[in-house]
Amino acid sequence: MNVANHHGRPWTDIMIQAILKNENYVGNLVYNRTSRRLGQKLVNNPQHLWVRSAAAVDPMVDQDLFARAQKIMAEQYISIPEDEMLRRLRHTLARRGKLSDGIIRNTAGLPSTQCYVKHFGSIRKAYALIGYKASRDCAWYDARQHWSDVLSKLAAQVAEALRIELGLQVHLREDGPSLALNGTRSIISFRVARQPPRKSASRTSQWRAHLRKMRSELFIVPRLNDAKLIQDYVIVPKSDGAKPYLTLSDASLARHRAVRVETVDEVIAEIKARFTSSSHAAPAKPMRRSKRRKPSRPKTKNVRARH
Repeated sequence: MNVANHHGRPWTDIMIQAILKNENYVGNLVYNRTSRRLGQKLVNNPQHLWVRSAAAVDPMVDQDLFARAQKIMAEQYISIPEDEMLRRLRHTLARRGKLSDGIIRNTAGLPSTQCYVKHFGSIRKAYALIGYKASRDCAWYDARQHWSDVLSKLAAQVAEALRIELGLQVHLREDGPSLALNGTRSIISFRVARQPPRKSASRTSQWRAHLRKMRSELFIVPRLNDAKLIQDYVIVPKSDGAKPYLTLSDASLARHRAVRVETVDEVIAEIKARFTSSSHAAPAKPMRRSKRRKPSRPKTKNVRARH
């Protein structure tokens, strides 16, 4: 049907699944789905701890239709024992000769990388249990949820500042930590940049962020140091999304028209300055050009000669 979602982008299976499971459409409001203890990670609460307010809003979907959809999804879900998960992973390794996130994602019948991380603590531990040592650093898989939470928190801080101090309508988009402003396509996206391994100690430090071919007015990019902690923040203006990766070094900041700051407060101040500048203000009405009049010729009277 080629019908885009409310952001003008194609639908994904994650979006559709979230809608099919959302009880708001049958009039229920559900709270306490997740919780986070002080200093701990966000966890999903079991359903018996959910707080449900039934018939709180007008329903958009019939209760029986919603119940049938839940039954179909429950019947399609298959729980695979951990030993079977490892057996399938071992079989894939024997057939492909190596393992990666892309191979796992594109192999039919194999659980996702996130599923292995959930069951075994990390993808490296799952690899170790089948006797496989990856050539690439897999530590990033273990930390992806952490940095996703960090970026979401940063996006929420920026959104609150723009709403309160500039009066802008800011909405958190569903396709990653990014913001839409005033219902337009003006986007602020948040991505983490890591340092790839350096081939020599004398080589200039570089950082690389995966943009996923995103179009954005601004990219807010925390750069991580060798200890995997935030070293600074780089604010990079509009990208056409042609390249999936953004490579940054201190020497390339001027070429990217990027600004480097060290704190979240400076990030917010820089964004506010950009969105209050004349380039984002309402365009001035063009002045009407007055028509130039041709110089008038002196009027001459016809004088009849007298004889």
